[in-house]
Amino acid sequence: GHFKQYLRNKLVEHKEYIRVHGEDLPEIENWKWEY
Repeated sequence: GHFKQYLRNKLVEHKEYIRVHGEDLPEIENWKWEY
Protein backbone atom coordinates (compact mmCIF):
# COMPACT_ATOMS: atom_id res chain seq x y z
CA GLY A 1 0.00 0.00 0.00
CA HIS A 2 2.30 2.73 1.22
CA PHE A 3 5.19 1.82 -1.05
CA LYS A 4 3.05 1.98 -4.19
CA GLN A 5 1.75 5.37 -3.08
CA TYR A 6 5.34 6.46 -2.49
CA LEU A 7 6.33 5.32 -5.98
CA ARG A 8 3.34 7.10 -7.50
CA ASN A 9 4.33 10.30 -5.72
CA LYS A 10 7.90 9.87 -6.92
CA LEU A 11 6.74 9.47 -10.51
CA VAL A 12 4.67 12.65 -10.30
CA GLU A 13 7.64 14.45 -8.75
CA HIS A 14 9.84 13.05 -11.50
CA LYS A 15 7.56 14.31 -14.27
CA GLU A 16 7.47 17.75 -12.67
CA TYR A 17 11.25 17.78 -12.38
CA ILE A 18 11.69 16.86 -16.04
CA ARG A 19 9.15 19.50 -17.05
CA VAL A 20 11.01 22.16 -15.07
CA HIS A 21 14.62 21.09 -15.60
CA GLY A 22 14.43 19.06 -18.80
CA GLU A 23 16.36 16.15 -17.30
CA ASP A 24 15.89 13.14 -15.06
CA LEU A 25 16.40 13.19 -11.34
CA PRO A 26 19.72 11.45 -10.60
CA GLU A 27 17.99 9.08 -8.17
CA ILE A 28 15.54 8.03 -10.88
CA GLU A 29 18.25 7.47 -13.49
CA ASN A 30 19.89 5.03 -11.11
CA TRP A 31 16.71 3.07 -10.40
CA LYS A 32 16.30 -0.47 -11.57
CA TRP A 33 12.70 -1.01 -12.63
CA GLU A 34 12.06 -4.39 -11.02
CA TYR A 35 8.51 -3.76 -9.83
